[in-house]
Amino acid sequence: MIDTLLSRLKGVRRNGSNGWLALCPAHDDHEPSLSITEVDGKILLNCFAGCPTEAIVERLGLKISDLSPNGHTSKGQRQTEAIYSYADANGKPFEVVRTQPKGFYQRRPDGNGGYITNLKGITTTLYRQDKLGQAVDNNEPVYLVEGEKDVDRLLSLGLVATTNPMGAGKWRDSYSQALQGADLVIVPDNDKPGHEHGNHIAKSCYGVAKRVRILGLPGECKDVSDWLDNGGDIEQLKQLAHDCTDYEPSDNGVKLRRMSDVKAEVVSWLWPPYIPKGKVTLLEGDPGVGKSWVSLAVATAVSLGKGLPGMETTEPGQVLLASAEDGLGDTIRPRLDALGADVQRVSGIDEALTLDNAGFTRLESSIAKEKPTLLIIDPLVAYLGAAVDINRANETRSVMARLAKIAETHQLAILAVRHLTKGGAAKPIYRGLGSIDFTASCRSVILAGCAPENPQNRGLVHIKSNLAPLGASIGYELRDGGFYWTGESDLTAYRILAAEDSSDSKSAKDEAADFLRDELANGPMEWQQIEKDRKAAGITEITLRRARKSLGVKVGREGEPGKRGGGRSVWELPGVLGAQRDLLVQLVHTEKKEQVNQTSFKNNLLPKTGEQVNTLEAVLGMPVEKAFEIWRSEGAPPIHLAPGQICFDLEKLLSQTDVNPDHLKAVKEWLDKRKHPTHSTTPRLS
Repeated sequence: MIDTLLSRLKGVRRNGSNGWLALCPAHDDHEPSLSITEVDGKILLNCFAGCPTEAIVERLGLKISDLSPNGHTSKGQRQTEAIYSYADANGKPFEVVRTQPKGFYQRRPDGNGGYITNLKGITTTLYRQDKLGQAVDNNEPVYLVEGEKDVDRLLSLGLVATTNPMGAGKWRDSYSQALQGADLVIVPDNDKPGHEHGNHIAKSCYGVAKRVRILGLPGECKDVSDWLDNGGDIEQLKQLAHDCTDYEPSDNGVKLRRMSDVKAEVVSWLWPPYIPKGKVTLLEGDPGVGKSWVSLAVATAVSLGKGLPGMETTEPGQVLLASAEDGLGDTIRPRLDALGADVQRVSGIDEALTLDNAGFTRLESSIAKEKPTLLIIDPLVAYLGAAVDINRANETRSVMARLAKIAETHQLAILAVRHLTKGGAAKPIYRGLGSIDFTASCRSVILAGCAPENPQNRGLVHIKSNLAPLGASIGYELRDGGFYWTGESDLTAYRILAAEDSSDSKSAKDEAADFLRDELANGPMEWQQIEKDRKAAGITEITLRRARKSLGVKVGREGEPGKRGGGRSVWELPGVLGAQRDLLVQLVHTEKKEQVNQTSFKNNLLPKTGEQVNTLEAVLGMPVEKAFEIWRSEGAPPIHLAPGQICFDLEKLLSQTDVNPDHLKAVKEWLDKRKHPTHSTTPRLS
């Protein structure tokens, strides 16, 4: 058959030991561009101009089957179907061989008329790369397809085309340099690997090629040859390319937008410039300064459409409230009533909620249903769950990003309440409990606190604003069981923080020591629980270790006898009695100058039920009911317990089973002033 085929060709000449070159009959050929090779009895045809084998055979009056011995391929035997010739970056030849059954391999000449089936020493290039420079100069589109067969098909139709060797997933960024300045049209195969391959090429060529487009072929076709075989034509292909939008890169699936395509938006405010809509705002402050009252005052104003300082009348809105520290019935509703809120417009979340994936889904469902203007989360850290370490930016960032997305999507203001740390930071913006990412992710941060010389002089200070100039400080009062705005205030963030710092000169180690005394006052405690509480209190691990050493805390294990390394790690204060118990004993007996008998307290910090009442009476120096009577007769005023800590409900405070002894002492001093206004109060214990 080889002799018959050669006899029908023109310009035939030898090319190696088993090959020939000839003029291609499928196009107007003036220089021999048809390679004829006989391999394993099979004839291989390859036109360097890109003419398909079918067209060449048809012009010669032959059939494809005539190129194989006996007109077929033996079962299980891999036969060569086509050879695609390349020249590497240094001009060295190499080939991609297509086989039947379908497969590919690469080879390079061995210099002795044979081939080596690897590409060692070859710097691979694009197929038909020599044609790309002229296409760029002529501003012609370059079609980048998957496979040499598709390239030859498009070349035969008058288009400029190329591909990379070895198929999908084998693109190298170095190939993009051959497409410098090109108008590139990528035509991927219609399958997942093909689409991924096309996107990879587009990203690699973006910024190198003058223009990059990805052309997705219509219908169920596998590739461009299949599309052409099923009725597509060259003009339709050009039109599809013309209709393609330019490729814009993405980074790990994140969509990018040119700023020229972004419409500038005006910020919408719930309370300008303090609380923007569509964003997250932080309200920070120490316990007892009235943060929850402030948040409810904002909620009231939203429900009424009026009431915030400097705020014009607006349409009333819905409020969604998540409060982990105050009960809906005993605290939230009475305060809303006192503030005059439209409680029909305020809804409280009345179940446990953790801001994980499931919790966010439930929260968004409620938001979609209620369509609130304001969402209050008080305090934020109570809803993060045990899985989130509030001191780790990588753990808090995802939570804050999700909240920010919810605020933006539903165009509601989110007001998140957060406590402060015990001090040490130079700037107010760093004093919030937990990671700085809480602050960084919020567009506005408000600090609530009081003046150092007058704890009743309270105010809000705007300490961060990304969307507008900082607002003036706003004063407020807590009196007569209610909340009142008092207008512009002279408070500053540094004055508020000085109120705490001036009266609390304890070091971080001292604070950690106090924490351990409180934790271990009632006996041994598991280390895992202590560690959890440490994180929530914002105490570092190294500081806690120093405090443990200074207190002489005992560390042991509880487990199965004889089982080494098993059981639970537990911590315990040295001795039988804790420092808090000592203080209570002193408080009971100081004024009477009685002999201190610690054993009378047994192993309970405060005895329970009836014994607890008797102990409170001993500490206060009067029946508990008498203390309540005095407090109510004074108009139920706030009682200053400690720097930044105020008691608004004496009955609630004294009903607790683990009242802070310092708080009891402060209450006793307050009561003593009412009993003996001209006498000095009990000396403060050091």
